[in-house]
Parts: sequence; C-alpha cells; structure tokens
Amino acid sequence: MRFYIDRRKAQGLQQELVIAYLVRIVFLLACSLFASPCTFANTAPVLQSAPPHYSFSHILPDQVAAIGYINTLAQDSEGFMWFGGANGLARYDGYNLVIYRRDALDPNSLSNNYVNDIHLDRAGQLWVATRNGINRYDARLDRFTRYQIATDGHLISADDIMAMEEMEDGRFWFASRGGLYSFD
Repeated sequence: MRFYIDRRKAQGLQQELVIAYLVRIVFLLACSLFASPCTFANTAPVLQSAPPHYSFSHILPDQVAAIGYINTLAQDSEGFMWFGGANGLARYDGYNLVIYRRDALDPNSLSNNYVNDIHLDRAGQLWVATRNGINRYDARLDRFTRYQIATDGHLISADDIMAMEEMEDGRFWFASRGGLYSFD
C-alpha cells in the first residue's frame, strides 16, 4: 500500500502547523510577561540567588615599588600572594604588604635581595631562588633557611638560581648561571 501526498495540500498543512506553533509561542510569551511566577503552578515563587559578588583590590605602585621590578609571583595555600623582585620578596594578605630582604646580621633572612623565582612545593612550602642560593620559608617561625650550592667559593655563578622545578619524586632541579643542579 502506498501513500500519495498532494504537494499543495502538504505545503498548506505545513504552513498551518507553523502558524499554530508561532501563535502558541506568542501566547506563552504574553502570559509570562503579564503573569506572576505562580500562575502556571501551585508552587511558591522560585527565589533566584544573586550573582556572586567579586571584589578587586589594587596594590598601588608605590607599595610594590619597594621590591623593584617583579620577576615572579605565587599564591600559597593560606591565600597570601608572594611577589619576588629585584629588591626583595613581598607577601600580600589582601590588605598589607610585608617586605622580606637580606639582613647581613640575620642568617634567617633572605640570602640575597634579588629574587629570580618562587615555587610552592607539594607540601605547601615556599622556595625562593635568589642570586645567592635557595631559601625555604618557614611560615610558622616567619624566617628562611638558606641553601648554597657553591660551598667552596669557586662556583659563585652556581648560586645565581634562575629557575627551579620539583619532580614527581620530590627532587628539585635548579637552573643557575653555573649549570643544572639536583637537590633532594
């Protein structure tokens, strides 16, 4: 058994269906514009939550100018932002900036003011690469532990650490002006 469709009738039927569909859409739009949210259901109105509020803070240039040109930055697990620059390391808590620098009389200060790189390891500890070695920050005591590669004074360029990377096994690789070094 075959069905034959008259094309004129089919086109007319298709146009009627499109018009009926458009009338329904216009009717529903008109109802939604002039009716309350409860008109179509016996439920309480749906309260829409407000979009999230984002606030931005601006660190003024004179605040970070104290550490000079910024070379690197990181955010720790406590939410502090750390900035390493040509004249020290800065910690920003959203309100205040704390500057860390080398103090020749304090062995727990940075080993050098010029900060090349910052890295947060898997344990959340902050490592700071300077022009005179690596420094690990102890947040509990608010001080640094210094690590030097060139202990004999012959490879001073080895302590100018430009970059660092932590491997899956927990070892660090340091790239310095004197070569690549592994640290574990």
